[in-house]
Amino acid sequence: MSPILKTCVFISIFSLCMLFYLLLPVIDQFFDPFGESKQWKEITEQTGNEFILVLIVTTLVAFGLTSIIDNLYAKMAKWRRRRTKIGEILVSLNFISEEDLRKALTQQKLKIGEILVQAGRITPQQRDLAPELQKQKNKRIGDILKEQGFITQKDLHWALNEKNKKIGLILKEMNLITDFEIECALMFKKRGRMDKKGKIIDMW
Repeated sequence: MSPILKTCVFISIFSLCMLFYLLLPVIDQFFDPFGESKQWKEITEQTGNEFILVLIVTTLVAFGLTSIIDNLYAKMAKWRRRRTKIGEILVSLNFISEEDLRKALTQQKLKIGEILVQAGRITPQQRDLAPELQKQKNKRIGDILKEQGFITQKDLHWALNEKNKKIGLILKEMNLITDFEIECALMFKKRGRMDKKGKIIDMW
């Protein structure tokens, strides 16, 4: 939280605690199930510094609750930043267009067979044959293609690496962003905030 917001939270908690203390006589007057004086009354009669004690305790309580709320706020902000994807940040920073992001996401979602066809390592016919064999053998597409002799272990390893590529690397290979822009986006992901519409609010 910002210093101003933390101050407002502290003042609010402190005011509520003091209000509760000032209302204790009223509460005691209308609600005393045992018909006896409350312990706080006895303490009040025995010492003349009870109000200072209340101020100290209230201040400590307000500080403690403010710290707890601040920690919760920081954790929620961190959770929101984790949900924000690098692609959305790159668009917000005007490093890429929404169309560029769609193309990269389409590339990222390609299946193993489509990746191998796109790279010219298998034919479309070989790709289409693999799902039929998969129903019979209950194995992964990549393993079936390798068993049929369509690809090698090296081809399969390459295809798996292509499928697991991060969106930033895909955009870089498409010559749409640079390493510097990726670093900027990663920094923003750690320290920045965006609204629900995907617009940048500020940097922490």
